[in-house]
Amino acid sequence: MGPSGSGKSTLLYLLSTIDIGGKGILTIMEKN
Repeated sequence: MGPSGSGKSTLLYLLSTIDIGGKGILTIMEKN
């Protein structure tokens, strides 16, 4: 778990912030 792991977390975080409502991606993050 190097740059790949942190990279995905950062992308998901940014997407969740941009996403309207932010529930869809946040739910995916919780599952993963």
